[in-house]
Amino acid sequence: MPVRACWWAVALLMMSGAALAQDPPPPAEPEKAAPQEPAQTPSEEKKEEQEAKPERLRPVTLGLGWSDWNLSGNARRFRQYATPPESLFTPGLRYDRLGLRSGHQAFLALKGLGEEDYRSEGQIDLWHGRLRLEGFLARSRFFEPTPVVIGQSEDRDTDGSLKLFLSWTFSISARYTLLEETNPRDVPLEPFVQKTRSTDLVAAGRLGNGQVRLSLSDWRYFDRTLVLRDTRVERWQLRYLWEPTPTVGIEGAYAHMNITQPAAPSGRAEVLSLAGDVAAGPSTNLDLGYRRDKIGLPVVANAYSREQRLFRARMSHRWRRWSAQFGVQYRELERLRGNQLFVDVPAYVTFDGRLSGRISPQWRLTLRGWAQDLSDEPPMTTSDTRSLLWSGRQLFQVRLEGGPPDLGSYLSFTHRNWDNGARGSSLSLNQFQIGGTWTASPVLEVFAEYSHEAWSAKTDVAAAPVIGLFAPNAHVIAAGANWSVGPRSFVGLSYSTFWTENDNPLQLRDGNTRGHFLTIQARHLFPSGHEVGLLIAPWTYTDKVVGAMDYDAAIVMVTGSARF
Repeated sequence: MPVRACWWAVALLMMSGAALAQDPPPPAEPEKAAPQEPAQTPSEEKKEEQEAKPERLRPVTLGLGWSDWNLSGNARRFRQYATPPESLFTPGLRYDRLGLRSGHQAFLALKGLGEEDYRSEGQIDLWHGRLRLEGFLARSRFFEPTPVVIGQSEDRDTDGSLKLFLSWTFSISARYTLLEETNPRDVPLEPFVQKTRSTDLVAAGRLGNGQVRLSLSDWRYFDRTLVLRDTRVERWQLRYLWEPTPTVGIEGAYAHMNITQPAAPSGRAEVLSLAGDVAAGPSTNLDLGYRRDKIGLPVVANAYSREQRLFRARMSHRWRRWSAQFGVQYRELERLRGNQLFVDVPAYVTFDGRLSGRISPQWRLTLRGWAQDLSDEPPMTTSDTRSLLWSGRQLFQVRLEGGPPDLGSYLSFTHRNWDNGARGSSLSLNQFQIGGTWTASPVLEVFAEYSHEAWSAKTDVAAAPVIGLFAPNAHVIAAGANWSVGPRSFVGLSYSTFWTENDNPLQLRDGNTRGHFLTIQARHLFPSGHEVGLLIAPWTYTDKVVGAMDYDAAIVMVTGSARF
């Protein structure tokens, strides 16, 4: 465990507070004659003393567990996202301090001590939350899912923040983040070893009839493979929201960025935005906005957009059972061509809308969609000068949800489409989803869902293999149940399966796969606050083309925690 995590424990031990001042007691009322009560027996007095005695606080929670993967096959596919604990491990150590009378409280949690993946987090609140300190350290180790052995990937994340309320309407805050990534990656991809670090300072609060926010940030990127240039971006932003009346809000913001790299000319960027929100009536709202981005990047030698202008307008209205909104957006770019000898001005126009309401007391219907069109398509400086940008994009979705109180269900269909008219290319996706949750009893809940994705694609290239043969279809089924056996016991069961299909003419891996994942877990909480748990999870993954990607796992995990 990194030594940096220890400062949280030191900070917690240094906390102290003063007792709250007590209000003076109210004047005593005149004594009234009370009926004579029979004298209590010693056993009754002892019972009352035990009931009045406050419960002893147990600030420390310590966990211990054991796990076995029972894994055979491709461990890199099994560990493609993270590495679960194996053998004897510590699920976590947590310390809570509650100083309700002094107005201070804090906690420190250490999860996965000594494991491949771990996370440590802590928080301190002082003076009833006027000062808050937060932070965490995390590490994740995983593998690229490949049939051959490559190095292990690793992500390290460090985050710390401080927020102080100078008054009830004004605060200052600071945040520091560090992300370190190491990924060998499989050929033909290049490995990367990079670090991203940022520091942010913010002052925000009420000023006049509005809210003001000033932020400063320093963002730095370091490439340890020496392929990309180290980069530094210094940014400041001023934002003000003015609310002259309860029905009108106007917001303006300006941001400036300096971009520097070693032995390279500096770049800059400016962002100016204005937005307004007006309640045109008790049920009607109008939203307007404008934004302009100006970018100067002398270090870039190919195509890039040096300026962007965006206008948008949206109106929404509510009826008794229905609501609707309609919007339009116009985005114009000043784009340098790849040889930087000409400037093109492509423009995007987007229309969007949404209609939602109840078709019955138990069912709600929602329709939404948008369509985007590109005009003045810029030519490319490649051997084929036809535009490589999508000339049109569309989305349409319909969703029905509702049902009786004990059976909530939903049904949705989504269609997406991308077109490139200059090259006769298109890509489309149809998604279907149905599911629901049934509350069979106050202690039993059952859920199920099925989803299907169907892709299709085409181009004007007729030579085999055509792109449509690579468009996959995917199916996912998930179901499960949660059962509260008693006030202190819980049993959960979940099962999911997926399968993908496509023609896969090049017989590539990850094109025709199937997985089965069953997870059974149980927990019991003792009156003392101690807890035990059991998890059993048989998982199977199969690649129909490349068998070296298959794996079978039968995970067994036993955990327990005690409070002191």
